[in-house]
Amino acid sequence: MNIENSKVHMDIAHLQFLFKQMLRIRRFEEKCAELYTQEKIRGFLHLYIGEEAVAVGVMQALKAEDAVFAHLPRTWSCLSPRFKYG
Repeated sequence: MNIENSKVHMDIAHLQFLFKQMLRIRRFEEKCAELYTQEKIRGFLHLYIGEEAVAVGVMQALKAEDAVFAHLPRTWSCLSPRFKYG
């Protein structure tokens, strides 16, 4: 792959979509932190605050046949419409 010729072009609507996804994850994580400090969430809480762009970027790069494995459960994965549980 020639990196020089692999420019990414995004329109405003797509950038707004990505920002909204990052903001959604941030707000979710902030709520989790709030509930944890109120002792409504027990055990350990590994927050993803500050890493939202990583999650959103990875989700955009995935293909239908790709699999995702993580060493910790990530709250952002449950917010993605790409993941189906059941």
